[in-house]
Amino acid sequence: MNNLLASFLGIAVGAALTAISTLIVNQVSYKHEYYKMVIEKRLHAYNNIEHLVNNIKSIGLDAIVKAVNRNDLDFLRPLKEEIKTAKSEKVWLSKEMKKALDELEWLLLSFEMENYNQDRIAIQDGEKLYSTINSTTKTIEGTIKTDMLSMHRVEKFLRNK
Repeated sequence: MNNLLASFLGIAVGAALTAISTLIVNQVSYKHEYYKMVIEKRLHAYNNIEHLVNNIKSIGLDAIVKAVNRNDLDFLRPLKEEIKTAKSEKVWLSKEMKKALDELEWLLLSFEMENYNQDRIAIQDGEKLYSTINSTTKTIEGTIKTDMLSMHRVEKFLRNK
């Protein structure tokens, strides 16, 4: 009878330990899957920003100066649309990245508003616009690098939201 009771007790303790360890493993697995999803969402958002940066770099000073010289501010429209696309996923971006994108968007909007309905825009204004866009783009690139280095720190990112 003692052997039967000891066997039954051993089975019960073993089953309980197995259930507890399975529960813990499942909780850890869920957390890792959740973190993986957060990282994937963030990477997608940052890919949109890299695409924006590459498009800005491809424009070049000459294209901006020529567009400004023709008083053609339509060249800003695709950039503004890409900024909106990048900002549409702002929940996955760091505070610094959101700030840099806001700065770029404000730069383009203010340039457009300052020069709206003007007969002629000075070439120097185009050069200044290019210089400021270039500087802001470098800030965005630096922020991308910084954010990529801390991408794996999901808990810290979520706490700062």
